[in-house]
Order: sequence, then structure tokens, then C-alpha cells
Amino acid sequence: MSSDALPPAPKAAEEAAAYASRGWAVIPLYGLRDGVCTCRDGRSCTSPGKHPKWPAWQTRGMTEAGEAAMWFLEHPGDNIGIVCGSSGLMVVDIDSEEGERTAAQWDLPATLEARTRRGRHLYFRARGETVNSIKFAGLDVKAGNGFVVAPPSARADGGMYEWVNDLAVVEAPESLMQAVWRASTERKKSVAGAMVGGETIPDGYRDDALASAAGTMRHRGLTEEEILAALMVMNKRCDPPLDERDVQRIARSVSGYQPTDPILDRLRKDAPLVREEAEAAAQWSVLSAPELCAMESETQENFAGALLWRGARLVIGGHTGHGKTAFVLELVKAAVQGKPFLGFERPAEPLRVLMVDLEQGLRTVQRRLKLSGLSECDGLDYLRVPDGIRLDQSPAERAELEGIVKRGGYDIVVIDPLYKAHGGDSLDERAMVDLMRVLDAWREQYGFALVIPMHMRKPPSGPQGKGTLSMHDVFGSSGLIRGAEVVVGIERLEENRARLHFWKDREGDLPVGKKWVLKFSAADGYEVLNEGKIVSNDERIVTALRDANGGGMTYSQLGTELGIKKRTLEGHMAGLEKDGVVEAKVGPRGSKTWFIKDDEIDRFEALVSAPEAEL
Repeated sequence: MSSDALPPAPKAAEEAAAYASRGWAVIPLYGLRDGVCTCRDGRSCTSPGKHPKWPAWQTRGMTEAGEAAMWFLEHPGDNIGIVCGSSGLMVVDIDSEEGERTAAQWDLPATLEARTRRGRHLYFRARGETVNSIKFAGLDVKAGNGFVVAPPSARADGGMYEWVNDLAVVEAPESLMQAVWRASTERKKSVAGAMVGGETIPDGYRDDALASAAGTMRHRGLTEEEILAALMVMNKRCDPPLDERDVQRIARSVSGYQPTDPILDRLRKDAPLVREEAEAAAQWSVLSAPELCAMESETQENFAGALLWRGARLVIGGHTGHGKTAFVLELVKAAVQGKPFLGFERPAEPLRVLMVDLEQGLRTVQRRLKLSGLSECDGLDYLRVPDGIRLDQSPAERAELEGIVKRGGYDIVVIDPLYKAHGGDSLDERAMVDLMRVLDAWREQYGFALVIPMHMRKPPSGPQGKGTLSMHDVFGSSGLIRGAEVVVGIERLEENRARLHFWKDREGDLPVGKKWVLKFSAADGYEVLNEGKIVSNDERIVTALRDANGGGMTYSQLGTELGIKKRTLEGHMAGLEKDGVVEAKVGPRGSKTWFIKDDEIDRFEALVSAPEAEL
């Protein structure tokens, strides 16, 4: 077999599905290409093709045949791993003659067996108290917290892992279990002794000592970065020290577990790590109304005044081509430059922003960044995945994006468009609620504001479809906007002019129900023509007529769109006609259709810039 061979996708998917059907927890491992690991370390990888792709692989194994098959069909280069503990397996990994001599002492029965690069894997059913993987002379016993590489995974020598027989997996014999239990007990004592008083940690105990210390730190809530820093110091006591990449591997692996309550730890006898799905006891507090109101709340860190702040979710709706992305880029520009946006309060300092673009090609992105003046901005990072991602279906993609957000320390994260961030139906209420729970959990945990541009449903044709946008026209399930703190809409009126609709504001500081007319220029960005003041009925009438693009509007159409009674409209139209702004054409039955005069464009500018007027 050539060195660039990969396990055939149909075969890998078939085997992975078979393993999952047996109740085994299947995980993807990095594969090999030209003998080089497909992970980011490439040729410098210390375990090519033999380490998990998922950070929290210990608790995320796939046990549904369909899910496992789909993963390996879509990722044909991945190797297959099986998590021992959650699969109820204990695997003896023999890779030398010394290991064969060790195994011979246990008189192991015939069982399911796989051929590896230098030896073989013997699969047994684990029994009794759960123990973790442990080393013996010339072999490893993979158990609770370990995994094995399974057929038909590719090997670094160009071969493949293969099954030697198709025997049933038999129960681990007493001789093996006794040896494992004795070695596990001795290891705990040796590791504890090596960790006390700053003693040297000898070869053979280094991995266990560092993993044990990392587990303790993770239990207490330390992050991967904090654990790694401590392990690097501890590694100096190892003789010889572990390779830095191995220390990083331990920190990364242990950090896949959720921090837990120490009380729960004591309830789990000898459990070095608590699995992610273990749920801590709920601790709720009931407060009286005076007690609640007396509590000191967190200070809100504004990014764009009442429009956007740390931890908020802002949804921006708009039809295709109406300027959603341009609006977002101007908001981002103000954020990274520490400037005010639309007159809202500026951030205390320039912010860091991540744009997750799931739609546009490279040229389009480059052009937009240059036009927005962001092409040289260090505060803006771009993640471009034109084919979209599946946060709801792909654990690997979900973990990758979460890692990027976590490492980046971003203040604002933009996902554009949201419908390409999942693989399900945008109209599915349950699916969308679950998707937003993931994103909302991230913004709370990592402290960023989430900005989501959304498409709108197709508007009705004709003048009656003008200016009738509402929050309910945002495409998709209502679960997408239900938990949002702020929801606005952007509507293109003409070249370089738009209307901003304020639909929802959980804090109550925005003019919900109002519309601002915005003027855009490449040099100055957006300018609020009516300065956010209460819009007069005259202005609303003129705007509606202007939006009709020469089609004119009757009293009935104006009344339907603006919610103004005909008697009130007649008074306003008489005044506007007297001022020479509008004119009427009388139909055969005496009905009037109103138009804005073509030569009164400048008058419109003056009108929308006029001082505040009462409705």
C-alpha cells in the first residue's frame, strides 16, 4: 500500500457504524497523507495518525451507527478511534517481544484481535471497578481514560490496522484484572510520592504524574492555559523532561472535561476525572424582591451605546442587497477604531472583532474590506468558510469555532449569514433554539457581543409592500430572535440612503417602533438625517411617496402603510401641496393619487433634516 493511501471512505464508514452498533464510542482521529499527520503539527507530530481530532473526545464518542457512518463518509481521511472506558472495553496493546512475554504470564484467552504496526491489540470486556490505562513491560493496557486506533485506520508505515480474526470479545480474565488493579494501586502511591515535596519524577511515571496534577487543577476550574503553565513548571522535575508537545497534549486532553464540584469528586471513588455529562447538583437561591433589588448588578460595557454591549445579541434583518453587510461593516469599523456609531456612545477603547463569513468569495470580501477602510485593520480577524459550517451537526466544527473564539478573546463576533451556520431547517423551532443555546452559552462564557445579520422574507409587490418591514418578516424560526436583546431592520430606499427600523430592545433605551433615515458615504459612513428624533407625519408621508419610485399612492395606500386616518392625511396633503412638495392626479371617479414632485428632491433633504416635530 502506498504511503499516501487513506482508508476507503465506504469501508471506514461501514466499520465505524458497526462499532457504534456494538455500543462502542467511536471518535475521529487525525489521518495521514504522504505519511504525514493531517494535524496542524504535520511532520513534527509525535503521534501521527493516532490522536483525536476532538478536544473533549473522552465524553463525545459516537454510539449511533448513522452518525458514525455519516462522519467518516464526510471525512474520508480520518482514522477511527474507540474510547475504551465508555465502550466497556479493556484492550491489551502489545508492541514488542517483551510485551509478548509479559502477556504470556496472564494466560490470556483467545478474543477479538487486530494487527498494528509493531504488534497487536487484544480486545476484552472490562469488568469490576473502572480503572484507567496503565503501562507494563513492553505493553499498555488501554482502559477507562484511554482509546485505541481501530481498523481500517492508516498507519505511518503505509500499512493499515487490520482485524486478525472475527472472534467475540470475551471478558477480561481474572489474571489480567488482578495485574491491572495491583499496578494501578502501586502507580497511585508512586505518583503521589513523586508529587510531594518537589521530588524528581522518574521515567515511567511522568505522564501519570502530570495527568493527575492536571486533573486536580481542572476539577478546581483552571483553564487549559493555566493548566499548561503549571505543567510546564512541573515538567522540569521530570527525568528526563517530557517533550513540550506531550505536555501540551496532556493539558489539552484534560481540559476537555468540565470543572466539577469537589463534593461530587468525593462521591466518585478513585475517579480521576468526572465525565462531561455528569451533572452537578443544582444550587438555586430564592431571594425576596427587596433582596434582589439590593444586589449589585454588573456594569454594562457599551460597544455602541444602547445598540450593542458586551454579552448582547444583536439581530439585523434586511432583504438581499439592502445593505445588511455594509451596516455591519460600519458598526465593526467604529468598534475597532473606538469611535461612535450613529451617534451612540463609543466603546471605552478599540475592540477586537471576529467576522465569521460563511457565504462570500475571497474577491468579494477583499473588495468590501477595502471599501470600508478595514483592509489594514489589526483589530479585525476574518474566518471565511464559503461552504458554511454545521454547528448543530458537527462536533468537530463546533469545537474548532469555539476554540477560535476562546483563544481570540474577541469583544464582538459576527456570524454572517446564520442560515449557513447549521445543517438543519431554519424554520425548525427546536433546532434553532438549540443552536442559539450554543451561541448564547459562548457569548456568556467568553464575554463577547454576538451580531447576526438575517435575511427577510420576500416582501409583497407594489407600493403596499414598501416600508412594511416588521420583525416577523425575519426569515426562520422565531427562536432565532426570541432571545436577542436588540433586533433592528435595514431597508434600502435608494442609492446611498436607507431606513433603520427599531423592532426590539430588551433594555428599553432604543426608540422601538421608530424609523431613522440614514445617509451613507464611503468617506463618512452612516449619517442619521433625522438625528433620531420623533419623525413627523409630513416626513413619513414624503418618505412613503419617495419609496413608491414614481408609482404614486392613494389615500387608502398611505393610510394602510402609515396607520394614519384619511381625515388626518387630507390635512397633511393639503399643506404639502401648498408648499409645492407633492401633487395629486385625479382619477375618473375623483380619487386622488399623490406623487412627490421630481424637482423637489432637495426639499426632501430639508424636510428630513428639519427640527423635531410632533406626530
